[in-house]
Amino acid sequence: MAQGFVGLHGLALYVKGDGKKYRVRLGRVAVEDYCDFEFTFVAPKEWTLITAPLDKFMQPSGASSGPRLQGREQNRFPGPGPGNDEDFELRFTEVEFITEAPAKKK
Repeated sequence: MAQGFVGLHGLALYVKGDGKKYRVRLGRVAVEDYCDFEFTFVAPKEWTLITAPLDKFMQPSGASSGPRLQGREQNRFPGPGPGNDEDFELRFTEVEFITEAPAKKK
């Protein structure tokens, strides 16, 4: 049985890009209007670790009020993207779900 997002803190990935805004989406089977939960970030020009806490993923405005991300059913991860038709440069690697927030740098 799929665990879904139970017990997870968020998503972590290394990104390198063109300084533009991007979003990563996480979907739930229960969301049927294609308004998946999104987290927006800026892709720096150097490799940078991006941490996206699950409680910061939001549905786009105009979405039907959907269930939160803490469900147990099968989920979708379509990957990062710009969200429009403009040219972009984005690389990502080491995508993983994390169970706790990364330690803060001193």
